[in-house]
Amino acid sequence: MPALSPTMKAGNIIEWKKKVGDSVAPGDVLADIETDKATMEFESQEEGYLAKILVPSGTQDVPVGKLVAILAEDKADVGSLEQFSSTESFRSSETEHSTKAKSIKSTSSVEKKLFGPAVRRMIEEYHISDLSRLTSSGAHGRILKDDVVEYLNNTGKETRKQRQEQQPKKPDSKKESIVTKQEDITSRTQYEDIPLNNMRKVIARRLTESKTQVPHEYCQIDCQLDKLLELRNIWKTEKNISVLVNDFIIRATAIALRKVPALNVIWDESSQSGKQMDRIDISMAVSIENGLITPIVMEADKKGLLEISNVAKDLIMKARQGKLKPEEFQGGTFSISNLGMFDIDQFTAVINIPQACILAIGTGEKQVLVENNQPVVHTVMKASLSYDARIVQEKDAIHFLREFSDIISSPQENMLL
Repeated sequence: MPALSPTMKAGNIIEWKKKVGDSVAPGDVLADIETDKATMEFESQEEGYLAKILVPSGTQDVPVGKLVAILAEDKADVGSLEQFSSTESFRSSETEHSTKAKSIKSTSSVEKKLFGPAVRRMIEEYHISDLSRLTSSGAHGRILKDDVVEYLNNTGKETRKQRQEQQPKKPDSKKESIVTKQEDITSRTQYEDIPLNNMRKVIARRLTESKTQVPHEYCQIDCQLDKLLELRNIWKTEKNISVLVNDFIIRATAIALRKVPALNVIWDESSQSGKQMDRIDISMAVSIENGLITPIVMEADKKGLLEISNVAKDLIMKARQGKLKPEEFQGGTFSISNLGMFDIDQFTAVINIPQACILAIGTGEKQVLVENNQPVVHTVMKASLSYDARIVQEKDAIHFLREFSDIISSPQENMLL
């Protein structure tokens, strides 16, 4: 199973495009693979014949690196590989991996032992001071929970802890009553597990990471759409030019970022600092059947409104067909999420890490405003900015929103260029 995206850990084999015995040339599509980002084509890098398919169509959560098919150099070899099983291959691979892990364990110092929070809690709970006695069976010498359990079984500490837990405790009638009540409610509740596909799992992980690790701050501004809608209507009727409000928003965002580059930054986890980006690449959130994806309008500040419109339409179509290339949705320096077409008046969005900002766009609504002490009806759109407070200052966020609002409220004819 190939890694078709940087964050891909496993994939789903949607459909094999070649049958056993078919000839294969470099660039031929072998199968459609659902990754954590999209459904992508798995292309062959070699020439030969498809000798055996080890993982059939429809198989889910196939780990990256797992053997899924065999390619033979000569067609005569196809029949001889019919009875091939990947079991022995994986068994020898696992043995090699285990030996390598133990080797890492024996040559590494205690200070270099790697383990996660769950293992750390077990080490502290059972007062394990000599980590060199723990087997490191995980990747790169990482200590797993099973390694700690094995150690406890060998030393008898687990048995002693269980004996302590079995000692009689003072009954707590109030707590027992609450537990009994909760068990009664649970037993009466009917539910159904909802499995997540790879994309939803990645979205869940990244949203949780963003909301728990990034200090979100928010600003909001009202933008008058009257002149924009009027200009859009003139172009459509007089010049036969059709552009979406979302195209204006992408163009206005790019121009505002050029004026306020302090928001065109990303967070660098390794150096714990921000990176000022030279290019303005706008990620736009697109809803698809299995979740959400963010295709990128590259160098949006260098594109006119018509070019942005054509690029955006092409990216959205490819996103919904599952045909985006990795470079078309990986990266980006600033994100836009527009729910205006769904009549959502306002909302705040979660930052698309490692980016520092995301602009949430609501629908345009008629509002009565006071101008020169007279009531005037305007179409008003709310724009809400979520930004990473570690690297974006409030004054810069406010400056950006003002620039954005000015461009949207007073669009110029030269926006087409």
